[in-house]
Amino acid sequence: AFRRCNSLSEDQHEEMDQLLMIMYNLRWGKTLELLKPIVQGQSKHKDDYSVRTLAIFAVSPMALASGQEREVFLPVFVDRNENHEVRIAAFDILMRGSVDSTIMSKIVKLMVYEKDNEVFNYVYTAFEKFATKDEGSSPCNPHQKEYATYFLKYLRQYLWTRPSYGFGISKTYGKTFTKDKYGYGGS
Repeated sequence: AFRRCNSLSEDQHEEMDQLLMIMYNLRWGKTLELLKPIVQGQSKHKDDYSVRTLAIFAVSPMALASGQEREVFLPVFVDRNENHEVRIAAFDILMRGSVDSTIMSKIVKLMVYEKDNEVFNYVYTAFEKFATKDEGSSPCNPHQKEYATYFLKYLRQYLWTRPSYGFGISKTYGKTFTKDKYGYGGS
């Protein structure tokens, strides 16, 4: 599938999407190694943002399993010259990994001067979502709520703009619940 991806021209979008979905469904193996240049814009597909976004999702299982989410996705996210679709996908996968206070701090500093409203709005609403989720709903990232609550305070205090919840603006929402009495929950 990867060899076929490399042999396709830039205008063969449908076949490229199909091959990337095949690699996403494989999840393991060499997907990270093979698709990392596409993710980071170091291939002939650097200006094909839908291909790069699909590549981000295709490499995510291997990147997360091997602890490389910071190395692979943070440079993509912090690049202000990058397309907002690619940056949002990189942020989304980065937040699924092991996020510490250093990463959250870098993101908040970036957001203070962020000019792309799509990226800003998505990150801000993600922080709101993380800050309001149930304590036990994120066993893979137990400190995410704590960090998001802490840094959201600074985002609200120092921002030159506010999030927009209008139609067509990127945002993310989430709600989780648990009923200990009955032994069930949902998200």
